[in-house]
Amino acid sequence: MLQLKDMCSGYGGGEILHRVSIEVPPNSAVTILGRNGAGKTTALRTIMGLCRCASGSVTLGGKPLDDLTPDARARMGLALVPDDRGVFGSLSVRENLEIAQRKKSRWQIADVYDLFPRLKERQNNAGNALSGGEQQMLAIGRALLTDPQLVLLDEPTEGLAPIVVEQIVEVIKDVRKAGISLLLVEQNLSVCFAVADFHYIMEDGQIVHSAATADFHHRRDLHEKYLGV
Repeated sequence: MLQLKDMCSGYGGGEILHRVSIEVPPNSAVTILGRNGAGKTTALRTIMGLCRCASGSVTLGGKPLDDLTPDARARMGLALVPDDRGVFGSLSVRENLEIAQRKKSRWQIADVYDLFPRLKERQNNAGNALSGGEQQMLAIGRALLTDPQLVLLDEPTEGLAPIVVEQIVEVIKDVRKAGISLLLVEQNLSVCFAVADFHYIMEDGQIVHSAATADFHHRRDLHEKYLGV
């Protein structure tokens, strides 16, 4: 599905990521873990084309993305849910969704409302009137309307109440069942273990460890060394 090979990127003349290689197989969920400032968000932004890839390669379904603009990557099946959620505050919930709607998408607004009944209840409310959890639901729903093959999620549960986190976890599981692959940046290990098959740990812009959930779950030494938990 998605493959990064020796990817280097950064901002301006500075390099943040150093020869990063990550693979997200079809029908899977993979996480990128690490402390703040490790380069996780830069990785997602580079995949989406929002940050220049200086060297290495990014492919989706075997097709190179390196020279494509963010909108072209979206048309190929990538969708990004950013850490700030990117909700248009002056637009209603429904208007935020209508912007992303595609006629031939497997996902329609009614499907998003089925997934997030709270959004249907709040469909006439402005984006800036929503709680943090509601904004996250809206951001995920909007991404699904683009009919993605792969969704990039940047800290989807950060700052949310435990009950909302549980709901987001169930939604991620439902999205996986629909055949959509996921690459998550996440710091909540319980969320990672609940939804993902494989994990990469990033430190100082490099991948320092990778493991399947069954192996990584019990590695308290790695949790403490790289994640501080």
